[in-house]
Amino acid sequence: MNPPTYLSAYDPNFQQRVCPPPTAYGRCASGYGSRIATDFQVRIHSRGPWRRVYATCWSNAASLWVSVKGQRFYFYDCDLSRSA
Repeated sequence: MNPPTYLSAYDPNFQQRVCPPPTAYGRCASGYGSRIATDFQVRIHSRGPWRRVYATCWSNAASLWVSVKGQRFYFYDCDLSRSA
């Protein structure tokens, strides 16, 4: 198994915005899931489309990630902020 790749290492200057998802897609009654849409979107290398940030949540913790050309990039806890 390969170690996770973090977005801040791939593009330390990525842009972010808060944009609620159109629906509660990926959420179940328990609140757990492998692809839960979050309120965050990111743009990589200051160009291209805004990409939705997803969460994988099992148990008491969630991992935030974005998919770029089929590859998942993960976030550190401090990478995203609602005040951006």
